[in-house]
Amino acid sequence: MKIGISTFSTTLDNYGQVLQYLATQEYLKSLGHEPYLMVIKQIKWKVEIKRFLKKMFYTIFSNKIPKSELEYRERLKNSKLNEIKHPRNFEQFREKYFKRVFGNYKKMCSFGFDAFAAGSDQIWASHNEYMLGWTPNNAYRFSLAPSRGVVPLSSDIMKNIKRDLQRFDFITVRENTGIKLCESCGIYNATQIFDPTLLLTQKDYECFADFSLTASERPYILVYLLSNPIEIELSQIIKFIKTHGYDVKYVEGQGRNDNYEEKLYPTVQQWLGLMERASYVVTNSYHGSIFSIINRHPFLTLSLSGNWAYMNNRLIDLYEPLGLMDRICVDSLEKMFDEIDWNHVEDVISKNKEKVDVLMKQIKMK
Repeated sequence: MKIGISTFSTTLDNYGQVLQYLATQEYLKSLGHEPYLMVIKQIKWKVEIKRFLKKMFYTIFSNKIPKSELEYRERLKNSKLNEIKHPRNFEQFREKYFKRVFGNYKKMCSFGFDAFAAGSDQIWASHNEYMLGWTPNNAYRFSLAPSRGVVPLSSDIMKNIKRDLQRFDFITVRENTGIKLCESCGIYNATQIFDPTLLLTQKDYECFADFSLTASERPYILVYLLSNPIEIELSQIIKFIKTHGYDVKYVEGQGRNDNYEEKLYPTVQQWLGLMERASYVVTNSYHGSIFSIINRHPFLTLSLSGNWAYMNNRLIDLYEPLGLMDRICVDSLEKMFDEIDWNHVEDVISKNKEKVDVLMKQIKMK
């Protein structure tokens, strides 16, 4: 079947965002489908007017800009500057490996898709295009592990979400918050599954990997940090690693800008290579943690703090069934060296894939 997929896809420096779609695409191809990433360019006048007025207000009253807005602007600026100085070439990766279609809603409906899918990542935080309300009335719709988040939703927004989600033929979600969202819409048969990156194996990703940045005099520990705040300073992490006799490979993403001279700015392929060859991984990234699991590396996930602490809940939904709750780190790095029961981890991941395989047999043309 020819399937149009809607998900996040335009990042300059968030490896997980690109790789979650790659996994979705490759998994659907393995089932004999023909997936396409839908890059939707739809002018929404109400949204654009609201964005313009907001920009004007902040221009006039710059002292009233919320901290979260300032942080977002800083991250975006850093991402763009880093891409100019140190290109990671995410767009070249998308051009090389993704089948994409571009256009507005009407254009998307003209490509002859047999089904439409809401992809993964945190695309269901509010009512939006990723709920596929714009697709034809008779279209087949399903989702493959979108994330809900915890942003409060008004009754008007919930009314629109309920209308769109009730048109889905079947729904899978990534976390329990997604199950609760569906139940609040009167949908009681949604299924919780893992992130689609766990549907592929290390060998699957190795086909895309580039190992040109992995050379090191000693075994190295990969440190991969996104801009979300953590309690531990980078200097503490670096000191800990060197004290234990390892080299450091440091990659930052999503607009993070630490004062560390030996940063790496890998392409997606090089990031996969760095992940595969690492001895250990320290990260505050959800997908950084997942790729540690895929490569069977002992790792620590640094707990997010402040206004971002709510995002730690997604780790619990993943780590509890895998028996990895002790990999969430608040302050001590020592437990990185603790052993992991990889047999249990792989057994649970295998059962998740079996569950998804069964669910995907439901897809059929209307």
